[in-house]
Amino acid sequence: PVAVQVERHAVMGCRYAQFSPGSDERSASSPMLPFDLALTPLSMDDLLTTLSGGTPLLWQFINLRTKIVAMERELSRTNLKINTLKHVVLPSLVEEAKRIEEILSERERQEKFVAKRVGQRKRKTASSNREFTLDRSHENQYP
Repeated sequence: PVAVQVERHAVMGCRYAQFSPGSDERSASSPMLPFDLALTPLSMDDLLTTLSGGTPLLWQFINLRTKIVAMERELSRTNLKINTLKHVVLPSLVEEAKRIEEILSERERQEKFVAKRVGQRKRKTASSNREFTLDRSHENQYP
């Protein structure tokens, strides 16, 4: 068994774990396995040295793979949220905006109608007042 240290990180809301060898693994430069010197070929040392040289690459691969999986998971969540906004929230907001525009245009028409009515009444009242004052002005010239 290999001792593994786990560090939690987060980048732009995406959480992932970073793995590294435990403290006892870092001190060992090459794995010391019990081999019989008489039965083990000389190339075994070369093989173990080459394998131990690949260990940092293996840790790098593990960490990159972990980050990619975490980002894929976050991307799928983000796509789900985008689709929800696109197909559920935005259409309802568009309908709401249309409804509000209709209400505002109806109010504007009503206000124009009321303003037109008030203008007609003012003109009618002004013309009747003018006629009344003209009629009265002739009567009061001679006391």
